Amino acid sequence: MKEFLFEELAGLEPDIYNLNARMQCWRDGEVYEYISSPRERSGLMYLSGCNAEYEWQGGSMTAERGSLLFLPQGINYRVTFSGVTIRENAYLANFCFRDCVPEERIILISSEAGELASDFRELAALYISTSASPLCFKSRMYSLLWRAVNLYRTSRKASTGGIGAALRCMEEDPTGRISEPRLAALCGMSVPTLIRTMKLYTGMTPKQYSLSLRLKKAKELLSGGIYTVNEISELLGFSSPSHFCAAFRKSVGVPPGEYARKGY
Repeated sequence: MKEFLFEELAGLEPDIYNLNARMQCWRDGEVYEYISSPRERSGLMYLSGCNAEYEWQGGSMTAERGSLLFLPQGINYRVTFSGVTIRENAYLANFCFRDCVPEERIILISSEAGELASDFRELAALYISTSASPLCFKSRMYSLLWRAVNLYRTSRKASTGGIGAALRCMEEDPTGRISEPRLAALCGMSVPTLIRTMKLYTGMTPKQYSLSLRLKKAKELLSGGIYTVNEISELLGFSSPSHFCAAFRKSVGVPPGEYARKGY
């Protein structure tokens, strides 16, 4: 299955199934977890009257009242609720993706998602209605998902310190051939400022971020079984197949040939 980033949904036309939506009533200090088994469906979680602290392997996040989150299927995590102000304090819309899976990372779509509160309430009401059409419910779920993706892209652009153009450019052309001066010019800043800002908002320099995108694309191409290691090295702009193999092994833990053979 193809793995995708949440913001890539806008261009994927995904098929979703196994849908539901409901209002939730959490109590202060209450804990819910997917530890012994992973989350079976993806979900959009809107915190209408509480805060939530999420912990998963490799990450953690605190989301305050008014936040909207994306919870991917396949992830193991624990969430603790606090700051409850009203009885009906959260909304959850669940769905599965067919033929593709999201990356296993909880996404804070927006910390100010109140504009979607009515969408969640209407979706939850539709789900329990005995007269609502399943087609209507599914179309409303698609609409909510689309609005969430757009909200995330807008929030991300506003929170990346002016480097949004550089991030999009690297994501759209993961070959590593886009120079730092060109990326800096796209953002209207100097190269040192670009590097400093990239490290602040992504934890990586432009070169490191570009390499992470190229290796992610390499895994996708290897899993497809169409291209050879040498072809992928050339497609993704590595100086040589040996350079590609060394970078891939350092990041993933196995050589690209073994990754392809074993179907990781």
